[in-house]
This record gives sequence, C-alpha cells and structure tokens, in this order.
Amino acid sequence: MELVRKLAVPLVVIAPVTAAVLTMVGGDDSKRPVAHFPRAVSVYEGSEVRVLGVAIGTVEKVTPSGTDVEVTMAYDADVNLPADAKAAIVAPSIVGDRFVQLTPVFREGDEVMADNTELELTQTAVPIELDQIFESPDTLNVAPGPTGANQNGALSDLLAVTADNFDGQGANFNSTLKNFAKLSDTPANNKEELFGSAEQLGKFIETPAENDQTVRDFNQSLSDVSALLKGEREELSASLKNLSTALTPVSTFVTDNREVPGGATSRASTASRRCWSSSVTPRTPSSRSARSPSTTRR
Repeated sequence: MELVRKLAVPLVVIAPVTAAVLTMVGGDDSKRPVAHFPRAVSVYEGSEVRVLGVAIGTVEKVTPSGTDVEVTMAYDADVNLPADAKAAIVAPSIVGDRFVQLTPVFREGDEVMADNTELELTQTAVPIELDQIFESPDTLNVAPGPTGANQNGALSDLLAVTADNFDGQGANFNSTLKNFAKLSDTPANNKEELFGSAEQLGKFIETPAENDQTVRDFNQSLSDVSALLKGEREELSASLKNLSTALTPVSTFVTDNREVPGGATSRASTASRRCWSSSVTPRTPSSRSARSPSTTRR
C-alpha cells in the first residue's frame, strides 16, 4: 500500500506535464469552421459532421447568437473542403439526432477552405420542421376566415354574387359539361388520325434536320445573292434608269404611229387570204385535157 502511494504522487504530477508537452509538440491538427443556422434542432455537441454521408468530424459547440445559432465544427486538417462550401442540417428521421452535411466535395483546382471560416445564413440550410408542416393546413384554413381574406366581407360578397349569377343556370351547366365530354371524346375516337398527323409532322420536322447541310448551303447561296445585289445596287439602279430613259421615246413613237401598224396588219391579212385562195382553186377538165397530149408525146 505504501508503494502505491509513492507511485501515485509522481504520476499525478507527471500526467498534466505530459499532456501539456504533447499539446505543445503535436498540437491539435483540426480545422474549426463556424456555421450560422436560423435554428439547430436536435444538433448537439458530438453530432457528426459528414461529407457525402461519410463522417469527417464532430460538432464541438452549439451557441445561440442573437437571431441565429452558431455551430462550431471540427474535422481533420487533412480533409480538404472547397472555399465556397455550404452546410446543411440533415434529419435522417423525424425523431433522432441530426448531423451537419458539408457540400460540395473538394475537387482538384478548388480553393481550400481556411481554418475558422464562418459560414453565414445564406450559406446554410435547415430542414422543415414537423410543426411547420402541421401549421400549413391551419394557415390555409384561417386565411379565408374573418381575420384573413374575409375580414371586410369580401369573400362573402364574392360567394353571394356568384350564387346570384349562377342561379337557374343548372341546365346550361349540364349542357356545357356534356358538350365538353363530347369534345374530350373526339380526340379519343380519332386517336389513329391524331397520332398519324403527329407522326407526319415529326417526319416533316426531321426532313430539314436530315438535310441540314443542304439547307445551310441554300441559305448561304441566298445570302450571297443578297450580298451581290446589295453590292451592285448602284449599277442596277443606273441600268433601270437608262432602260426607263430608252423606253420613253419608244412609247411616244408607238403612241404617235399606232394607226400605221394597224393598216399594215390589215393589208398583210388581205394579201395572205388572196394567196391562200389562189393556191386551193380546183383545176378544170379542159386544163387536164390540154395537158394530156403533151404528156402522151413524152
């Protein structure tokens, strides 16, 4: 027992000194970013810090700070994170501890996040709480009530006016619904034609796609023609102007002598008719007999 007492006293003295020496020599090789969350439900000291679902560190401290919550994390300094990384609290289940997910992963060429980096509220995210989910239907129910849209009776007036307008219109509504049903049946009864038209339209669209180079060449040729006409517009304008100048005296000459071509045409028509009449006149028998002796002598 005396021996144990003698050994215990030196151990009590040596242990703190050894811890201090190890701290001074080895140091704490960790990085400690601080993330600001609007709330940190079910996040405690010791909660995991993960990247792609793999634990790389733990939460060291959770501290309320005004309107947000500061969460101090620690992870191995050998793990690199991008400087623009974000933090999100992930709830794997409705009940239970949550963990902090850092994203995205570090890629070669990214700037490394420095130690003691602070992530602001714009760089963090939290899950929707169960209370918020339950609160949404309640908010929806309260919205049309007397403290919401119907505070001044606007919703009641709307319903009253709607009821007055639709009063006695049941038959029309019934007819409208039936007609709409018939309209809906039309595409169903003609589905083959409808799909056939869609198929043909698809083929029509595919044709330019399959002849893309031809279409491009045509457009380029059209562009070249337009550019040529644009470059020669002065010459073209001058040619049209000269043609207009030349046609002016021709038009005047035709106007002044329009009777002459008419008379010439009439005389030419008469001469033509005479020539045609003489060429088709039938031969008389005397003429045939007069020529027969000569034919006999030959």
